[in-house]
Amino acid sequence: MGDTVSPLTANSIGHAKGNIVLDGDAQTNQAIIFNQVPSAGGNANLFTDGATREVELSSGMAVGFEIHLIALSSVGDASFRRYEGAIKNIGGTPSLIGYTEFIVAEDVANMIKITITAVAGVILRVNVLDNGVTTGPINVSAFIRWTQVIF
Repeated sequence: MGDTVSPLTANSIGHAKGNIVLDGDAQTNQAIIFNQVPSAGGNANLFTDGATREVELSSGMAVGFEIHLIALSSVGDASFRRYEGAIKNIGGTPSLIGYTEFIVAEDVANMIKITITAVAGVILRVNVLDNGVTTGPINVSAFIRWTQVIF
């Protein structure tokens, strides 16, 4: 959307007034990230293609993100959580400013544990851990939306 906008991450949709190239420019992106988490203590990162592509963030920007995450175990236990936070990438050094977790609903308490990190290579990584309190594996899917501004 917009005159010349392009998504910043593979398999995502971008929204902006135009290209995000000048100081103060902003753009919003959204994507679905997903994977299957192995059972009983296993963990997995979530990807835009389900296998290798993570959320990529460009250098020189601050990003606010929102994640809606749903998990479903092989025996039907489910969890819905929401996350809001911020990350920045200044000079090629990404860092997590922080995030808040909202457990909206879950069949089994502490069914999963989510870790959101900023990693080298300019990536916002979402990792899901099966806490072993339900029978796995667990299918996990999330809608992620992020808005960035450059300097």
